[in-house]
Amino acid sequence: MKKLALLITLCSIAISLISQTRNISVEDAQIIANRNAAIKWGNVSPADPIIYYSVDDKIVAYRFNYAINKTFPDKNTVLQECAEGKYNGDRKAQWGNGNYGNILMSARTDLPVNLEHGLGISSEFAYHEYLQEQAEAHLGSNYSLERIYYINAVNVWHHYTNGSKDIYVKAHSPAKVGDYEVFQAAISEYKFFCETGDYNDQWDQYLYGKKGMSKAEYFIIYHDECCPFYDWSYGCSPTAAAMLFGYWDQLSMYSNWNFSKFVDYHFERTDNLPGGDCDIDPHCPNVMAQLATAMGTDLSTGSTSRPDIAPGYNAVAADHGYYFGVEFYDEYTPAWYIAVIFYEIDHDAPLHVSIEGHSVLAVGYNDDSDVATHYTHQPWVVWIAFGQLQAVYPTNPVFGGTDLGIELIKPDGDQDYCGEASGETMYAGDVYEITWNYDVSPGSYVSLYYSTDHGSGSSWELITLNTPNDGVYDWVIPVGINSNDCRIKINVYTSDGTYEGSDGSYGDFQINPGGSIYTLGSDSKVTTITDPDYYQFNNPYSTWCAVGVRPNSPLENWSIRMFSNQTFTTELISSTTSDPVDFVVMDSHHTGSFTKGIKTYQNVGLSDASVEFEGDQETLTVGTSAPHIWPNGDVVEMFDVYLTPGVYGFQLDLTSSSGDLDFGLFGSTDGIYYKNKESFLAHSTNYGAAVDEYFTFAVTTSDYYGLCVWANDGNSSSYTIDIHDPDPGTWEGDNSPYWGDANN
Repeated sequence: MKKLALLITLCSIAISLISQTRNISVEDAQIIANRNAAIKWGNVSPADPIIYYSVDDKIVAYRFNYAINKTFPDKNTVLQECAEGKYNGDRKAQWGNGNYGNILMSARTDLPVNLEHGLGISSEFAYHEYLQEQAEAHLGSNYSLERIYYINAVNVWHHYTNGSKDIYVKAHSPAKVGDYEVFQAAISEYKFFCETGDYNDQWDQYLYGKKGMSKAEYFIIYHDECCPFYDWSYGCSPTAAAMLFGYWDQLSMYSNWNFSKFVDYHFERTDNLPGGDCDIDPHCPNVMAQLATAMGTDLSTGSTSRPDIAPGYNAVAADHGYYFGVEFYDEYTPAWYIAVIFYEIDHDAPLHVSIEGHSVLAVGYNDDSDVATHYTHQPWVVWIAFGQLQAVYPTNPVFGGTDLGIELIKPDGDQDYCGEASGETMYAGDVYEITWNYDVSPGSYVSLYYSTDHGSGSSWELITLNTPNDGVYDWVIPVGINSNDCRIKINVYTSDGTYEGSDGSYGDFQINPGGSIYTLGSDSKVTTITDPDYYQFNNPYSTWCAVGVRPNSPLENWSIRMFSNQTFTTELISSTTSDPVDFVVMDSHHTGSFTKGIKTYQNVGLSDASVEFEGDQETLTVGTSAPHIWPNGDVVEMFDVYLTPGVYGFQLDLTSSSGDLDFGLFGSTDGIYYKNKESFLAHSTNYGAAVDEYFTFAVTTSDYYGLCVWANDGNSSSYTIDIHDPDPGTWEGDNSPYWGDANN
């Protein structure tokens, strides 16, 4: 009923008799804007208003900028912040970093009160450097701003003069600079940006405080997670369309509709059209280029004919094996368009929308019938009044959507809006963990590629052609790479080799020279540098050896994996427990001397960990004991002991200790030469510091066994280990044949 009443109201506005139009003073508009800004953003502080003129040189609108949760800084300070953001490739900073909001209000009662609002500083700040450069280049340093003409959302012209010469500058892409004739020719093609009507009652409600901006907002499902903000590139229509297809692609990880072939990867392109946005577009999805071609976008102007938009959508969808059935409506009223938007958004479908001179992506609406849009030139939602709507393109999937979802998690590169080269940092010769989200499908696999050229052209180099689709791949980065322009691409296939979809790094990351895989030395503790961290070791002796990891802060948890070699492609064994220490052991009596890879990774916590390889020729002899020292911080110790069939008692006697040591016996008579912590034959884990440990075990096969000791807290200790054939009387002070097993 709420929406029906709203539509009736809209229609009433559309057909009502036009009352006398009143002009709204900037003072009254400021009062309304301040109230609305407080509703939207809480504690706000305004800047001076910006006055816009129409082509008849009458005031048509006011722009109000607000600092959120702080006093609005000095104007020059804000301008400097925006200029530095552009210079540093941080476009979010160029648009205020989310610390500002702005409201565009009309200046007359034949237009709705609120024309546009959203986070971000207005273009007068974000584009000021470009505007200033153009004014000085054409007029010299002695110039002034005469007026700002608001033709439509992306045709805002600044009129500058030095007294003898005038120029007009449009900063939105594609930018334009020229004299009065150029200005008039450029704006002559545009209609008035908003439908007019009788909004006197609405203005009175706002002026007298009876109404404020709506807080009730409705968005497509998973809007924040799945709908990208792409900067203007090629043109506004392919940019908006790429965001729409990007949403359906990303939604594959959140729903049963899987359109994973739309966005295969992102690449960087140089924009040949000048403007105040990104001269270099570092986050272009490959589907944007396809859409620009299919829609016939004029790359010299960025313009696209409205009748070509829907066929372009349908052609690109069909090329990927999908059918969306995109339609085009441009002969109706804004009230009719908003009703379509309500329906589509309520059914979780974003849709392409035309306003005067511009294409945007509609992703939501509110109870004032404002439309939430992705605007193709900044990374926040922009709300526009429904009276600006001129065409809609309902876009619903009809056929397809059965792919396997795939989403690259890392490395994802630079995430800043239009930012460059501040993504992950890697080193050639080292190992990096590539991770992704995936749909479970038995036997599915992925191929991985890398680029050192922004993902452009045919620059993809193979990492692996076939690795299980399990969400992780340990990449040994080739030696010799030295680039700030690197990206990853991942393709997913079913078990029978059918291609199902792709994803890639959003931005660039860096690979620097000088990396290597750290070689663990025996009985030498190291501290992890990253999570995960990678090592290699070689045990040259025919003895048992061990590698362990222990977090350096309590209540945290790390795990460990051993690989067949330093390429990290074949896992031999892993240890993942909730205990303080995890370790893997190896019987080098049978495996030979080959370099193995070790991966340590964190499960719980944020701190680093200690890693130790123990592979010396330390042996124990049944019936004898010797004192041992446990150095502070050590993780594991491994002893070799030869046992023949019989029942044995094992005792770890702490002679001087504040530490918590445990120990266990490992063997490989089952033919498996790699064991994890829980693959023990017998063990003792009595809890608490300075507590002795013991267990018994019946040996059935003569062989070399490994006795591993580990420290739960790493505190220093003095201890002895006794191994005896439990003959009555052998154990001093004990008359039983052998001890009861502490844990078995």
